[in-house]
Amino acid sequence: MVRLAGSDVVTDHDLLTDVGEDDHHDAAETVKVQVNAQAIPASSTYELRYSLGSSSHRVAWGVLRGVINTDILGHEGVFFLAHDTADEAATVGIRRYGAGGYPTSYVGAYARLHGDSYLSHTETFGPNIRFDDAWIDGDELVLEFRNTHPTLSRNLTVYGAVAVK
Repeated sequence: MVRLAGSDVVTDHDLLTDVGEDDHHDAAETVKVQVNAQAIPASSTYELRYSLGSSSHRVAWGVLRGVINTDILGHEGVFFLAHDTADEAATVGIRRYGAGGYPTSYVGAYARLHGDSYLSHTETFGPNIRFDDAWIDGDELVLEFRNTHPTLSRNLTVYGAVAVK
């Protein structure tokens, strides 16, 4: 990296001629997640798969929310970070907590890489529905959810946005 005289900030792009910032790496993509009621059979997983414009992406991060309100704090949900390998994603999630209208919440961190079997509390995205994993599979973003109920089909409800780079 070369610093130009009188310049506070210099990037390597400043020194290249006829080369744009996205000519040597793909631009980020965004994915809108909106599932109002997708049935998942008892004790089964469901993969939401979103097509991407390239197979060279390596990281995804986003916010997924459920429908349960946590009083003044917003909705239950997670912030997640994933990459191009399954079973290595991590999240930070929020869930309402307490009885009798006591407005408090539980915040937890989950990491598949460090041994957690899932990435959210079990009820976050519908009755018995939890977020199990996320990864980039070639040219697709994969979000995996699980119905933990042993005998009943349950509905997944999730909204959010994801950036993939």
